[in-house]
Amino acid sequence: MGNPKRMKINRSMKRKTGLILLAVASLLLLMAGGGFGLYRLMKAPYFFPAATTHLYIDPQTDFDRLCQQLTDSTGCDGLKGFRWLAERVDYPNHIRTGRYAVTPGMSRWELLNRLRRGEQIATRVSFLSMRTKEELAEKVAATLMVDAEELLALLKDSA
Repeated sequence: MGNPKRMKINRSMKRKTGLILLAVASLLLLMAGGGFGLYRLMKAPYFFPAATTHLYIDPQTDFDRLCQQLTDSTGCDGLKGFRWLAERVDYPNHIRTGRYAVTPGMSRWELLNRLRRGEQIATRVSFLSMRTKEELAEKVAATLMVDAEELLALLKDSA
């Protein structure tokens, strides 16, 4: 038959090996799930506006107002993940003003990086039917988010 002592050793070795394999398989499954969740949070398409929309961030815009503007203009159904990512990179304390594009299929991480880096979209200004410097200053100030009075003072400055 066999040595009973040896059979006990084989059973305990098999049991330990089985437990180790179960622990490794569980760990791999947990890592795969975490990786998938991280991918969905950062890289998966999240913003789906009908067409490219633009965010206008002025100096008075705070993070909550920015999130509300994102919800209204892009049709996303909640910004919990975007808020979480933004807090991890300290974006709410470093908001940059400007005009930013949100394209269909853009991920949270892609938009957040665009906002953090200040990658703005050019604004087109047309000068039609303006006769005075005051009219020009008002038109440019409304388009470029600058103070009309400061711009008018610069226009009147001979230097």
